[in-house]
Amino acid sequence: MDDEQIRSILSPYDLDDDTLEYALSMLSDDPNDSDVRESVQALIEGSIDDDEHPDVDIDELCTRLWTCLDGDSDNHTKQEEEEEHTTRLLSTARSMKQDAVDSEIAGFGLHTAEHGSENINTPATA
Repeated sequence: MDDEQIRSILSPYDLDDDTLEYALSMLSDDPNDSDVRESVQALIEGSIDDDEHPDVDIDELCTRLWTCLDGDSDNHTKQEEEEEHTTRLLSTARSMKQDAVDSEIAGFGLHTAEHGSENINTPATA
């Protein structure tokens, strides 16, 4: 989440620092939680002075915030995809190593358990 982008969206509406910090802290916990977004929207709506900003559309303002947050979520999604890809590669490498170990053990005429060589049973019978 980019605090500066959110601050720039909200700055024209003269929110006090405590309110802004509270909204940012709520959004940093879980920016995609609908209850959090609803609470932040209510906080913003109650904090903007109607006399100073009579034409502000709270729904439109919050839509801009959610768009900003969702753009950040896309970055997290890409990072998660990269982590999943790395995990798959490591898992494949481990599996290939385990297959090689199992082949070596089978070459000695021993049977292994289905999920690894740690449970060697008995010599193979022909």
